[in-house]
Amino acid sequence: MKAITEHLPPEVLHLICSYLSPHEARKIRFCCKALADVGAAYGFEEIAFYLWKADFEKLRAVARHPTISRHVKTLIYMAANLNEQPISLEEYIEYTTRGAYRQNVERCNPNWLPDTVPKVESCDLHQVPLSVEEVQENYRHYVMAIEEQRQMLSTREDFDVLREVFSRLPSLRSVIMENDSSFFPEFCREEKSPFNVFFDYSMQSLEPEGVRQMDAIMHGLAGAGIHLEVLTAGYLHLSLIDKCFFDRIIAHCGGLKSINLMFSTADTDVTIHEDDTKYIAMARPLTAKGVIASFLSAMPQLNSFSIGFQTSLSNRLFYPAAFRDIVRPGFKWPHLRKVHLVAIESDRQEMLDFFELHKDTLRSVYLRDIRLVKTSWTRLLRRMKEILRLDDIRLCSWLHGKVEDKNDYERPARGETRAKLEHWWLGDPEIDKNRCLSEDLTDWFLGDRSYPLTHPRTRRLGEFADYDAPVELY
Repeated sequence: MKAITEHLPPEVLHLICSYLSPHEARKIRFCCKALADVGAAYGFEEIAFYLWKADFEKLRAVARHPTISRHVKTLIYMAANLNEQPISLEEYIEYTTRGAYRQNVERCNPNWLPDTVPKVESCDLHQVPLSVEEVQENYRHYVMAIEEQRQMLSTREDFDVLREVFSRLPSLRSVIMENDSSFFPEFCREEKSPFNVFFDYSMQSLEPEGVRQMDAIMHGLAGAGIHLEVLTAGYLHLSLIDKCFFDRIIAHCGGLKSINLMFSTADTDVTIHEDDTKYIAMARPLTAKGVIASFLSAMPQLNSFSIGFQTSLSNRLFYPAAFRDIVRPGFKWPHLRKVHLVAIESDRQEMLDFFELHKDTLRSVYLRDIRLVKTSWTRLLRRMKEILRLDDIRLCSWLHGKVEDKNDYERPARGETRAKLEHWWLGDPEIDKNRCLSEDLTDWFLGDRSYPLTHPRTRRLGEFADYDAPVELY
């Protein structure tokens, strides 16, 4: 291998390694010095870590390495933690009979399972012999991990680690704080938590959500001297819709090209609709102050922004923010290429004004759970198709609007009340197994497909059923 690589120019080695997974790139580094340097460029671009002693030690080791540290471009702070109090040993033993837990533990290394455990289907895992002593040993490490986590929080070790690490990563361009991998689809990734090694996998986020993690990140960025381009965080507690929080971001990474923030406005039990409404009602006075709009307009160099709010599907009449709370009327980002908005309300003209202003640069639009209070989505979408030249558009979940003219639809709704409202369940290609209305809209917008919203009210059959054909609500 060494003899071969000695005669290959670095450009060829980089091309070869660009086709490898990060895991493969890290392994190939052991072949020779040439591949060690090139492999580092592709094996350590993205580093994810938890509030976990071993993760912090690895993070420090990466930052102190003279070669690897130069190639880290993205850090991901996974915010899920073990519960503050351990469950009882009796309950822990009961958890060992659950297939999903057994499968997670079996895949971990070290996993405290006997080497003789056969590879069996998850439905048969409860039949695998596991001694009480082995479970007790696993439980002992579980209790130790919870105590270790408590000590790390009390000594602010996360603050110290990030302060040291950020200053040692000259190529760092993106920081992600994530406590739910679904908050922005493009950031979804396979769950590889170190806590999978335990049978109790009831994780929780530190309360208030995202506040401590963002505080630690801002602490680490202060004086680090890096030029961060992308900041992504979600979910965030409503208390962070605050001028002081946004001012800290501007102070420590004001040169961002992309900002992605998702705020939580839903109770942890999304079946309690009254609590959801309460949280949304709490959000409106905060967003109405215009602090988000002021924050975004303070960064005219942005080429992408994503702002959203987590709400349950049960709340389709209450929205945490208005479009004008996010986008200052008349403000233009000269380089804006992508916009991503979730759970806001607006009207046709103010959204059209925004799209008209950015039609020369905008290439990607993602809208989810958006309500037009007094105007029609059909008219907005048709006008958007006329003025925008997009490479990608995704409209998901619910769209709500008002009928402006019944002749805008191939099949007008019957009944005085129904004829005045637009309600479309578009589905979500990331979730639905079968083709959904969202995909039909994308094909219409980007191609020659006929306009799919022929009736002002459609939905999906069943709350959790696969998406089939739209069904009229007569």
